[in-house]
Formats: sequence, structure tokens, C-alpha cells
Amino acid sequence: PREATVGILYCDIAGFTRLSEQVLKTPAKVAELVEHWSRDAVEIVWQHGGVFDKMVGDCIIALFGPPFYDGAPGERLASAIACAKDIRAMTNQLPQRVMFENLREVGVSVSTGVNLAPLFVGQFGPNSNFTGFSSGMNNTARLQGCATKDEILVMDEAIGQLPDGHPFTF
Repeated sequence: PREATVGILYCDIAGFTRLSEQVLKTPAKVAELVEHWSRDAVEIVWQHGGVFDKMVGDCIIALFGPPFYDGAPGERLASAIACAKDIRAMTNQLPQRVMFENLREVGVSVSTGVNLAPLFVGQFGPNSNFTGFSSGMNNTARLQGCATKDEILVMDEAIGQLPDGHPFTF
């Protein structure tokens, strides 16, 4: 374990309880959505150089920086934001898949929080799970909880760390 400045992403299926109870209805259909969405979201995390930390319910948590810590902290944040945008686009397209056509009328979206913060990162606990700890993780979770459907919220202090010429608007 070591301390490092890490990009953090919390991405949650918006309105998941409503989707589960009113549209999907059966445990098998709920599990099918979570399985496909989370697999595709984690693949997008990897494509952006992130690592999958864990899944809490229907929320995935990803870290950008570990295990190699390539790039400056601002580049880690940029990767997390780009990843969030790609996960949002993938999620919005889920109802176009044959297996999720019952979601076309209501759609599927995500609420996302992104941050850049110092973390103590490594393997912890009885199972030696890879994760990070700091108030930055907690603040990112809170930020995600404030995000609405398809909104990506980025901690204001983090935005100033983005590299010059970044493609994002806030």
C-alpha cells in the first residue's frame, strides 16, 4: 500500500430501484441487467487505463492511476472523466440490445461522481482486496449521490488539475 493522487469514479445506474421493481420485475432480469452493464462498464474502465475497485450494489467504483501511476494526476482525472462519458453512452444504448428491449420506453441512465484525491491505495483486509481509502473516496461517493440522471459531477477542486487544452466543458 502507498499514498498517491488518484482519479476516482463512482458510477451508478440511475433509478435502479424503479427499474427493478416496475420494469424488470424478476430477480433474473435484474441480475441480467447488472451483469451485462457492469461487465461492459468495467471493460470501458480498463480501456481508459483505470482499475476496477469494487461494485457496491449497482454502482461501480474505479481508480485511475494504480497500479503503475503513469501520467500526471491531471491526466488521471481526464481519463476518469472520459471513462465516465463513455460509460454513460454505453448505458444509454443498452435498450437497443434485443435482450433489453423492454427498457426502450423508460431508457437507462447513470449518475456519476468523479474526483481527484490523495488515497492510500493497496491490498487490504482479510481477502487482500485492492482498494483505496481517504476522505476523497467518501466525497466522490457523496458527489455521485447528488448527480441526477446522466449527470457527471466533478469535484470543483479537481477541475483545476486538468491538463491545459482538455476537451471537457463544465
